[in-house]
Amino acid sequence: MNSALIFALLAGMSIGLYSFFQKLGSTNINPALGSMVVSAVAFTINLVILLSMKIRNQEILFTNKGLKLLILVGIAAAGIDFFSLLAYSRGLRLTSSFIIGGVQTAIVLTGGYLVLKEPFDLARLFALALIIIGTFLLQRFGV
Repeated sequence: MNSALIFALLAGMSIGLYSFFQKLGSTNINPALGSMVVSAVAFTINLVILLSMKIRNQEILFTNKGLKLLILVGIAAAGIDFFSLLAYSRGLRLTSSFIIGGVQTAIVLTGGYLVLKEPFDLARLFALALIIIGTFLLQRFGV
């Protein structure tokens, strides 16, 4: 396996644990405060990682374009934290969090095609239709 696939699997594992712990904590904290806690912990861990890379003299890439794009990512991450905590605190079941993932997948497929010019064929269109249908069925019968 190449490193990109390993990192993707680790990211998927992290997202799954993220949703699980977010559901457990959602009814015990205000969503805005919860979002701040998540961001503060992530900031602290990433600061430690960055400093350890710096100590080992590893190159740390930094460009203005990268900074601007990651500011947008931070805005989106705040929305993920806040709105997920709100959804869970208002009764969304963890097993219905596929609704969040379905919307995410649709946006990624569409953005990949329109902005990044990634391939979009009949198989991807069929997969997107299944996601939309599955999301509808979960919303209608699973929540």
